[in-house]
Amino acid sequence: MCLRQSDFHPGASDVLLGSLEGVPFYTSSWQAQLLGDVSLLIDVVESQSDSFSLEAAEGIRFIARTVETR
Repeated sequence: MCLRQSDFHPGASDVLLGSLEGVPFYTSSWQAQLLGDVSLLIDVVESQSDSFSLEAAEGIRFIARTVETR
């Protein structure tokens, strides 16, 4: 879910994975454990969504994909 920085208050179980264009990217600690040491690619696709995520109003959505690194 994409939120304004002012609307998101990281909790003790949130893990900062990195940033995208200077914007912090968080996940939950249990998801971070599942991801381990993989790299993520954040993709944008055209899609109608009924979520509360910021990009939904634009007719797009973000997809996180794992990337195999060698």
